[in-house]
Amino acid sequence: MRNTENYNNYIKLLNKRIFWDLHIDKLDYKQDKQRIIERIAVHGTENDEKIMNIMYSIRTIRKCLIKSDSLNEKVIQYYAFVLNEKEKKFKCYSRIHVPMTC
Repeated sequence: MRNTENYNNYIKLLNKRIFWDLHIDKLDYKQDKQRIIERIAVHGTENDEKIMNIMYSIRTIRKCLIKSDSLNEKVIQYYAFVLNEKEKKFKCYSRIHVPMTC
């Protein structure tokens, strides 16, 4: 069982620029996991990603990123490779790859 207080302390180690518009001290690792994982995936450093992997299981990271609608193409490609998933499985893939009609 993960101790919420300990994991909330990990949030304080994350790069502050990721959460420039939020009060980082008010984030909760359980309640805000979708937001935290998305922000780290899009704007985080390698160190932030290491912290994310301590805080969350690969299953949780996969679930949050697949249902996210705020990832860009490079992030999708990276995490599709890291998580061994197809790019098409990511919710926002269809938004990025809209078929062109003439």
